[in-house]
Amino acid sequence: MLAGTGTGAAITWIQIGSADADLSQLENRIRSTLEAKGTMMSKNHALALTGLVADNAISDVRTLVASAVAEDPEPVYGLFLSTEGKAWVYASPDPALPGAASGWETLKIPPSAAANRRPARRTVTAYAQKIWEFSAAVIDDGEMLGTIRYGISHLGMDRQLAVARAESQADLMRTLGWVGVVVLINIALGLLLGRRLASKITEPLAQLTSAATPFAQASRLPRCVSAAATRSKFWPTRSTAW
Repeated sequence: MLAGTGTGAAITWIQIGSADADLSQLENRIRSTLEAKGTMMSKNHALALTGLVADNAISDVRTLVASAVAEDPEPVYGLFLSTEGKAWVYASPDPALPGAASGWETLKIPPSAAANRRPARRTVTAYAQKIWEFSAAVIDDGEMLGTIRYGISHLGMDRQLAVARAESQADLMRTLGWVGVVVLINIALGLLLGRRLASKITEPLAQLTSAATPFAQASRLPRCVSAAATRSKFWPTRSTAW
């Protein structure tokens, strides 16, 4: 019984550890995919915007950024800021600001970020969700023209993790159910075998006791007769006359 219970506990422990490891690996894969997507998106669009920004084609810049956000479910917003801190386009989920160049102040972009030439990433909380913001500088012949920024939502990753976690919990409950059945079967078999073993031990003892009882009674009988004869020999019975 102890062996069966220990085996069940070990299987459960291994299953829980395996489920946690699988969820951690899935989260790392999703995170890596989103990071690669955000980095590549910002870098590629920085290259694509170079000529447009250099030609001061504001409408084309707005079209490109707005289309990138509208056609992909993962970007929450897209923002192009010039080196002077002026927004040419801010494509956001706010229906009151479709393709407008205002409202981006809620992102709280540090002033020092306007001069950053290297690709960067930061975490932003906006629109009631956690967002990864990826940025890349738009540079033309060594001159920095501005920065393109895209915010990638965490919601997709959270949904995938929630589904994976629910499936993992269901698998774990099924495993625990089977482990419980196995443990109960082991306990029942242990009790049955224990009872049989006990009967095999006590039955010979009972038979031996039954067989020894007549011999014990026979050995006491002559002793009683002898004791009675001895008393009658040395202490004769006297009769009393009335």
